[in-house]
Amino acid sequence: MSAIYGVVSRDGTHVGRTCLSVMAGALGDFGRDGFGEWAQGGAGLGQARRFTTPEGRLEAMPVVDRLEGFAFTAASAQPPRPGRVLPLW
Repeated sequence: MSAIYGVVSRDGTHVGRTCLSVMAGALGDFGRDGFGEWAQGGAGLGQARRFTTPEGRLEAMPVVDRLEGFAFTAASAQPPRPGRVLPLW
């Protein structure tokens, strides 16, 4: 099961790799098979990879389409375990 993470700066502040690295560090267990990250301007996305199927090894996220001007990432979904969900605010 993989995990995704990201940040958007609402005031236009540049998002650096350091910010994404801190988030990736918190998801260490999910990233046994590696991490993928993308950052540009005030946005950054990442995926902590943990392959559970052979097909999963073919995925590389985040996907960036420079021609169309977008980036996205995804992960497998599983309900959170009690006590593992953090409040948003």
